[in-house]
Amino acid sequence: LLKNSLNPTIAPYAGGGETVLRVTAKAATREEAYALTVPAVEHIARECGDDLYAVDKDSMEQVVCELLRELGLRVATCESITGGGLARRITDVPGASDVFECGLVTYSDRMKYRLADVSLETLRAHSAISLEAAIEMAEGTLKQSGADLAVSVTGVAGPETLPQGEPGTVYAAVAGPLGTRAAKLTLLRSNDRDRNRINATGKALDYLRFYLLDLQRSKRG
Repeated sequence: LLKNSLNPTIAPYAGGGETVLRVTAKAATREEAYALTVPAVEHIARECGDDLYAVDKDSMEQVVCELLRELGLRVATCESITGGGLARRITDVPGASDVFECGLVTYSDRMKYRLADVSLETLRAHSAISLEAAIEMAEGTLKQSGADLAVSVTGVAGPETLPQGEPGTVYAAVAGPLGTRAAKLTLLRSNDRDRNRINATGKALDYLRFYLLDLQRSKRG
């Protein structure tokens, strides 16, 4: 599609862990040009499915906040690797106070235990950088905050490799009405600490978005 389209043209721009596809058309009027872009956008939407999170939206966090508002839900966050970046992205959206309950930055094992109810057994057996820890971080934050959902993220920012994994090793979990879901997130390998933290924030936000999409579908029947 990118190679063969002449009017409209489709150009990819990659950065920040995601890709933007810009669709541009030429015509005598703005309305005619816009009409030319519609089939291309629809084609992209069919190909990408849920991986396409928005058309003409400012950001993924805006989409997440709109989903939360539509569902009448409030979310809490529990972060380690991202150091509050996930909460910051959500609260960057105007009106986020309607959908955001609180954010925990449990950077040390002690705070994961005290604030997020991560068990000492889990920390000893699996470490704080594990799927098991991410699950308990989300479930503990959900319980402590009284929010409707909680999302957690933990991992290795780098640049050094740790016993728990290479830089860019990231785990996330979401606890809420559909139960708890957790996954090891896929990041492009990098020793760049800032890049890993930014990409981990985006991936965790996207993991929450997929949970909300499934919740939306379940409510629609």
